[in-house]
Amino acid sequence: MNTYRFGGLPITAVLVLMLLSAIAASGSLWYWQSQLPSNSSADPTQADQLQAEISSLRGQITALQKDVAYENETAIAPVSPSEVSATGTIEGKLAFPAEGIPADMEVCAQNLTSQQETCTKEKTPAGYSLKVQTGAYHVFARVKSFNPNYKAYYSEFVTCGLNNTCLSHAPIEVKVEAGKTTSSINPHDWYNIAQ
Repeated sequence: MNTYRFGGLPITAVLVLMLLSAIAASGSLWYWQSQLPSNSSADPTQADQLQAEISSLRGQITALQKDVAYENETAIAPVSPSEVSATGTIEGKLAFPAEGIPADMEVCAQNLTSQQETCTKEKTPAGYSLKVQTGAYHVFARVKSFNPNYKAYYSEFVTCGLNNTCLSHAPIEVKVEAGKTTSSINPHDWYNIAQ
């Protein structure tokens, strides 16, 4: 069975949201039209402002209608089973060199071919879980409130035991295979003073 998606959401949800937006805009248009003065002694400035609001809302409704028509014609594409299975999951534990995990900590996987980053701030009971396309990645955590440029990698320092006898902070390549979970990828190297 094919699943139709747009921007990661089921296309039905996208169309319903667009329809609700159009209905809300129509309701606003009706409200503003009902506020127009019916007699000739009304303040012309107020009437002009209301007419401008109505024109703006009509433009928004027209734009939404065009968007819905465009989405119906061009953006609906089935997601094939091969596309769904072309992803895998990276998961691991979180750590920070202070008490607790900061709320703004995010974990990112940077594709080594495209350099594209896929990030999440969502925490799981065990740490984090990140769905990515198949490929090779460097995985790191960052806390922008701590240092926006520092990347705590899953590195040789982590696999060596995080102690001062470990000399290498080189990030470890993480390979992601379709439909599989790569576990124990712990981006804990908060100790690379060369960064």
